[in-house]
Amino acid sequence: MKKKFSLFALLPLILALMIDNMSFGAIFPLVTSIFQEYPQIFFGKATSIETIDWYMSMAYFIMPLGMFFGASFLGDLSDVLGRRVTMIAAMAGIGLGYLFMVLSIYTASIWLFLFGRLVTGLFAGSQGIGQAAIVDMSTPKTKAMAMSFLTFAICIGFTLGPIIVSIFTSITQMMRLRFELPLFVIGVGSLCSCFWLYQSFAESGKINKKHKVSILRPLHLLWEVGFHENLRIITPAMFFFQMGIALFFQTIMIKMQVEFHYDVMDLGLLMAFYGVVLMFTLTVLAKIFISRWKIEWFTMYNLIINGVVVILSAWVTSEFFMWVLIAFVSASNAFAYTGALTTFSNGVSSKRQGWAMGICVATAALGFVVGGLWMSLLQVLGTDWLITISGLSTLLGAFILYTYINRSEKLA
Repeated sequence: MKKKFSLFALLPLILALMIDNMSFGAIFPLVTSIFQEYPQIFFGKATSIETIDWYMSMAYFIMPLGMFFGASFLGDLSDVLGRRVTMIAAMAGIGLGYLFMVLSIYTASIWLFLFGRLVTGLFAGSQGIGQAAIVDMSTPKTKAMAMSFLTFAICIGFTLGPIIVSIFTSITQMMRLRFELPLFVIGVGSLCSCFWLYQSFAESGKINKKHKVSILRPLHLLWEVGFHENLRIITPAMFFFQMGIALFFQTIMIKMQVEFHYDVMDLGLLMAFYGVVLMFTLTVLAKIFISRWKIEWFTMYNLIINGVVVILSAWVTSEFFMWVLIAFVSASNAFAYTGALTTFSNGVSSKRQGWAMGICVATAALGFVVGGLWMSLLQVLGTDWLITISGLSTLLGAFILYTYINRSEKLA
C-alpha cells in the first residue's frame, strides 16, 4: 500500500514532541530558582546549604537517570504495543510527573518532587517513538520534510518552555503562589496532548508481539559498545560532550542568578534565547555549513569551540558578553550534537542503525546523569570552576573524537 504524506496526520505527534521538549527547556530555570532562591519550599531553616545542594543535584540527575532506562524501554514497547499506545502512555506519564511536582509544593515534600522528576524521565521517550512513527508514515521522498517538522517541533518546544515559565511564574507571584502554575500548565498540556493522540493519531507501525522488551536494555547496549571497534571510541566522546553540556546548563543558571541577580523569569528568558539560537542554527545555519566539511571534523571543531567558549563564560563578568557567549554555546552545541548523531550513524553498518541510535541516546542520558551529580560539589568548587570543568569535559570529548578521526584516516 502506497504511503501518503499528511501534515494534518502529523499534528498530534508534533504537539506531543513540542510539549515533551517544552518540559525539558522549562525545568532548568525552575529547579535553579526553587533550590537556590526559595529553598524554604522544601527545607527548614536549620537545613545546611550542602544538603540543599545535594537535593538539587538529585533533582537534576534523577530525570536523565529515568530517561536512561525509560527511553529505550518505551522504544521497544512501541514495537510490541504500537506507536500510538506508547506515545499516549508517554505523554500521560509526563503529565502525571508534573502534577506530582505541583502536589509536592503544596505538601512541602522534596521526595514527591524527586519522584515526579523520575516519572517524567521514565516516560521521556517520545522523541525516539516520534522519529520511528515519522519513518513509518513517510516515503523516501517525504521523509526529509517530515523530519524537518520534527526538528522544528523540538526547537519550538525547547524555546517555549522557558517562556511559559517566565509568564506563568509572574502570574503565580501575583497570586501569591510559588511555582505551581508553570508546572501545572505543562502537566495539563501533556494530558491534553495525550487526549488528542487518542482521538486523532492512527497507528503507524507494524506491531511485533515477539520483540523482546527489557528495562535493562541500555546496560546491554553499553556493554556491546566495548566490542565494536568504532563505537568504543565515539561513545566516550559523546559521553564527555553531554556531561559538559549538562553541567553547563545547571551551573550557568546559578551564575546568572548570583552575579547578575536573575530571578526565575530572567532565567526563563535566557533559556528561551538559547532555544531561539538553537532553532536558527538547526533550521538555517546547518543547511549552509554542515555540507562544506567532512562531518567528523566539523563535529570536532564545534566541540572545541563549545568547550573554549564555555570556559570563557566561567570567568566573564559582563552581562552583555555572557549573552553573546551563550549564543555561541547554543550554536556550537547544535552543530556538534547533529554531527555526533551522524558520526554514530556513519560508524556502523546500515543494518545496525537502530542499535547505534539506542547507544547514542543512552550515552547522552548517562552524560546528563553524571553532569547532575557534579552539582553536589557546588559549595566545594563554586560555579566558575564547575563551568570550567564542563568546558574541559567537552574538550576531552573533542580530543577523543580526534583520535577516532586520525585512526579512521590511517585505516582508509
